Amino acid sequence: MDGKVRFLGTGASLGVPLVGCKCPVCISHDPRNKRLRSSILVMVRGKNILVDVSVDFRAAALANGISRIDGVMITHAHQDHIGGIDDLRAVIKTLVRSIPMVMSKETAEELSIRFHYFMHWFEVKVLEEKYGEGEILDVPFRFISYRQQEVAVTGFCFGNLAYVTDIREYETSVFEYLQQIDTLILGAIHEEGTHMHFSLDEAVAFAKKTSARKVYLTHLSHEINHEKKNSELPPGFELAYDGLEVGFAFR
Repeated sequence: MDGKVRFLGTGASLGVPLVGCKCPVCISHDPRNKRLRSSILVMVRGKNILVDVSVDFRAAALANGISRIDGVMITHAHQDHIGGIDDLRAVIKTLVRSIPMVMSKETAEELSIRFHYFMHWFEVKVLEEKYGEGEILDVPFRFISYRQQEVAVTGFCFGNLAYVTDIREYETSVFEYLQQIDTLILGAIHEEGTHMHFSLDEAVAFAKKTSARKVYLTHLSHEINHEKKNSELPPGFELAYDGLEVGFAFR
């Protein structure tokens, strides 16, 4: 059975364009240079599974005609990845049941404080281990863990697709879980990188250590001009953009 992933947002924490910025990318008319904060919708086995609920979730849901979310998975507790959780009220208020939300123990503890008034809507499933397998809505997944300085981050694998964002520091053991994939969605903020995010070159080097034959780079800053940088990437690599939809094999 095949699944699909839609990029609801591909931007770094400030989005693109930046407020008040007049750089060539921020004033560009190319829609691929308009980036909401990063998030994906995984569509498999008739389920809509949201990975991260970005600050821009409401705008992304309206732009993509999303009226149903069946489950949620959270990579980590930085604001750009969880800031839209409150807006989920609009899509789950008619449900007569809670919906599953998968995340690490550290992330769950943070969300229980920041969204204490709303977490009763969710059936929280905590990932106790750093690496392993799990299930959400009868959809199996694999997961890896790494740290973004003081914050624990989780990467998720569905079938032959992996979603790994906000990464700079990692243990080499993550590659054991990335040798069964054909498609990799990977974070890369801009050409130089930061102490918390890969540069484009670092992302390419990381991806080449996996089995991925197709790599989509996401979590992009306003320093990345889509048309220019996309043409400079090696074969098999592509800059993701908001609204892009890709298929993957789910076995």
